[in-house]
Amino acid sequence: MKLDINEDYEKEANDLINKLKLIGYNLIDECIVEKRITLTSTERINIYYAIYPELLFYDDKIVPWLCIETELEGLSDDVLRKTCRFIINDLDSCGVKLFMDEDAYMQHFKKIDNKGWVSLKCYTNPDYLDAYWENHVL
Repeated sequence: MKLDINEDYEKEANDLINKLKLIGYNLIDECIVEKRITLTSTERINIYYAIYPELLFYDDKIVPWLCIETELEGLSDDVLRKTCRFIINDLDSCGVKLFMDEDAYMQHFKKIDNKGWVSLKCYTNPDYLDAYWENHVL
């Protein structure tokens, strides 16, 4: 079976990018946005999101979701948690519901630790208004 998600993905990705631009993000490339954020009076970082489709598998379902990925370098655990809270709040403020998984990092992120940096992925899909499905796993 062929699955062509290009048309839907482009519309949903553009909708998401436009929402992010309304709250201060700059479009860097076709699917990359950036914003300078202030976590505390002394902690400021630039955050970049790459937005692309990714298929999530559950049982016999294959569902395309928009992946919002960022890579962060040299942050302490405390600053990483603050950054994740910022991401959740920022996306929520423009109406984006993130996929929820109680076993994920901070309940929303697929976290991949690397030497000196971390990759964080979170997912959204307007077709799943509650942002989860039964027995969900990232």
